Amino acid sequence: MLTKKCNQSCFYCTTYNNDGIEVDLDYLKWVLDQLPFISGVELTGGEIGLIKNIDEIYKIVKDHKHIKHIAVLSNGLIRQRGVDWLKDVEYWEHLIYEVKGREIIKFYSNLDLEQDHKYIIVTTDTTTRSLLTNWEYFKELGLFRPNFDYKIMNHKSQTDIKSYTNQLTELYTRLNNLYFNRMIIHYLMPNYLKQEKDLCQMYSPNTFIDFQTKQLGHCAMNVRMSNKVEFTKDNLLKMINGEFSDNNYCKKCYSFDNGKGRTMFNNRSYRQ
Repeated sequence: MLTKKCNQSCFYCTTYNNDGIEVDLDYLKWVLDQLPFISGVELTGGEIGLIKNIDEIYKIVKDHKHIKHIAVLSNGLIRQRGVDWLKDVEYWEHLIYEVKGREIIKFYSNLDLEQDHKYIIVTTDTTTRSLLTNWEYFKELGLFRPNFDYKIMNHKSQTDIKSYTNQLTELYTRLNNLYFNRMIIHYLMPNYLKQEKDLCQMYSPNTFIDFQTKQLGHCAMNVRMSNKVEFTKDNLLKMINGEFSDNNYCKKCYSFDNGKGRTMFNNRSYRQ
């Protein structure tokens, strides 16, 4: 987590600050040296397109002997900047702010939804109902393909997702009939997923390193509520060994089970 600053102010997110920043490259090199020898990393934020020395960061990460896979998450700003190495990473983009009726509201209207990019769509109430109401339209448009990941985020507006849980379930069921999809829903955790939740609570696949606070966090799905400790190699090994499992947020986290064994542990290929 290279920065928690972002140039967008989404009502369902808690991060916003439009200032450009530079990452301490010496600290980056030190962090990479602490990782296990074969590692995959995701460069994320905030919005990494705000980082002035992002090209240098990518080169350092790419050339490091420990790193075997790189993923990048952006709201499209980094593509807007014309970065030329995105073709060499697993690139995920949160370009769509919301779907309203048949209108796809994007952060950058001049950026197309390209076939070879992967996208995250946040299933807000409006987006969920719009997708269901206009299902055939968006299906024909190509919005329901395996490179689209539909998920819930924590609403800073405190929107109660229980008010449209039935619609979320219907959306997921339809998506699941088309392809292998994942959806994360917070604040709901049925008993039949308790074992999966307990395992994820011990061995989180979403561990993050916050470069601004120099802390190691248990789960990037909720940075604020997640347990955090100073980032050291010893603490990293403890995290890997499941010794930081007492996390209150985990009690409220829910991952849909589509009956095919897909969980948070293999939601992206480099985490398998």
